[in-house]
Amino acid sequence: MSGVKAAAAGARWTIGCQIFVSAAQFVVSGITSRIFSPVDFGSFAAAVSLLGILTLMTTTGLPSYVLKESTLSTGQISRIRGIAAVVGTVTAACYLVVAPFWLDLLKAGEGDQYLWLMAAAQAVGPIGGVESALLRRELNLKRDTVTVLLSFVVSALAGLLLAVLLRQAWALGVPMAISPVVLAISARFLQRRGYPGGQRLNGKELFHFARRITSQNVGFMLLQQTPGWVVSSVLGAGALGQFTKGVALAQMPATALTSIQSRIAQPHWRNAESRRSFQDAVCDAAILSSGVAFPAFAILSANGPFVINVWLGPGWALAGTMASTLAIGFALSIPFTLIAGSLEMRGEFRPARLAQWLMAGAMVPCVVALFLTRDVLWAGWMMLLSQITALVSLICVTKWENSNTVRRLMRGLVTGCFWAAAIGGSGLGVAMMLGDGAEDSFRADATHLGVAVVVSTVVWAGTFRWHAVSGVLTRRGFVLPWFFRPANP
Repeated sequence: MSGVKAAAAGARWTIGCQIFVSAAQFVVSGITSRIFSPVDFGSFAAAVSLLGILTLMTTTGLPSYVLKESTLSTGQISRIRGIAAVVGTVTAACYLVVAPFWLDLLKAGEGDQYLWLMAAAQAVGPIGGVESALLRRELNLKRDTVTVLLSFVVSALAGLLLAVLLRQAWALGVPMAISPVVLAISARFLQRRGYPGGQRLNGKELFHFARRITSQNVGFMLLQQTPGWVVSSVLGAGALGQFTKGVALAQMPATALTSIQSRIAQPHWRNAESRRSFQDAVCDAAILSSGVAFPAFAILSANGPFVINVWLGPGWALAGTMASTLAIGFALSIPFTLIAGSLEMRGEFRPARLAQWLMAGAMVPCVVALFLTRDVLWAGWMMLLSQITALVSLICVTKWENSNTVRRLMRGLVTGCFWAAAIGGSGLGVAMMLGDGAEDSFRADATHLGVAVVVSTVVWAGTFRWHAVSGVLTRRGFVLPWFFRPANP
């Protein structure tokens, strides 16, 4: 079975899981937004932002090493688990020491109620990441999906019940504390593969690889968090709460799509026969992922304010305005993350590192504008412009073995942008023309969304055969229904 078909064989489990998780997150967030205020969400986001840095520092290097290595022994795995346990404990203690100063810096002192929950999540996070990576090495997406579902369902239900019953804001942090515990236990329990003994862990090689991939991912994390930090330090927790909800709306589908492509493709990159075949596979994967992401986010961008009104209710209009801009930025992050992640797994860090510097430079004008105008909308433009810069620069600085590959990639992404704009715009246009004028705002917005999504989906399906995605799937051996087959094979 080819690498593409092997990856696709269990993809339905991962895709179904992420659809369920995203839909459930949407519902849970809609419920909690009616219980807690923007200030509560802003202080929670401030506490989580520091945790996110530590999580990336401690849960990317070791799992990536586990997935990268062609062979592992029981001795190596035992030592990796020990390192993960020590790293988690030490960094959790560091979080408790640093977090109070961090919250003061971001003017979010109310966030101290989440600190112990965040520390618990950090303590278990590294070992959970290692156990999940060991399970993913077995290339059984069904068992991997079970662990993701268990960790989400158990943690989300616990947090939601506490939020509804107690009405205390600290309940927002409960899912983050429970999720890594359930993930670690379930992933360890479901592992079936045995490993040979004898081979010792090359600590120097491990830490060299982990340092490079961790520093790079932390850099991206810092850049992604910068808009929120600027908003909080300049405008306070209330504005950060609005911005966070706008980000959350766009980030939920982005996280789902990123997780899908990572879990499906990442374990297979080490099996590429040559650099040229690897880059050809990356090009096809990026076109496929953008073929899903761009239209979906175009629909979200076109109808962002309506989605926010239905999802969160009154009081979140600013979040809806920002969501339209943020959705475009997160759409571009999907192919960017796939390309950068694939290069990391092959030990190629330079292209993404250069993209980071250019991404930071693109943020500077928007940061200045936000300080001068005190308008939170500049934070959305900051994320959009930086992501455009990152994707274009990453493609340009990568050394491609075949010039036709990069031309095909650029053509697929550019045409995908115009295709998505037509899909999102058609749904919005028809929905605006057919607006029922209902007095009830919720009813009017829900009707608008229903019409827009249906029309955009019809246009999406009706034009699919003219998009590069259809050609990629056909060339890779997939048999499509006649109405999805390439118009120009």
